[in-house]
Amino acid sequence: MAKFLRFEEEPNPTGVTKRWAVYADRDLTLLGHVRWYAPWRRYTYVSDDGPVIFDARCLREVVDFLDTQTSIQKTDAASRRADRE
Repeated sequence: MAKFLRFEEEPNPTGVTKRWAVYADRDLTLLGHVRWYAPWRRYTYVSDDGPVIFDARCLREVVDFLDTQTSIQKTDAASRRADRE
């Protein structure tokens, strides 16, 4: 179960693959959709803010980047605090 997102299945006119709307769980803001992307032969996340398409590998890279940058920021902040003491 997703912690921050809500996935709601949507009708697909072709009926060949499934589709889901992706909402922020807190306020139900529509963020994008999960749809089959035929050129890549896989489900992808498509943002509603523009022509951005991610598959699971792309999203893992984003998550890895975010985790790395968060870790760097926390380490740098701790170092700055230690320097002031």
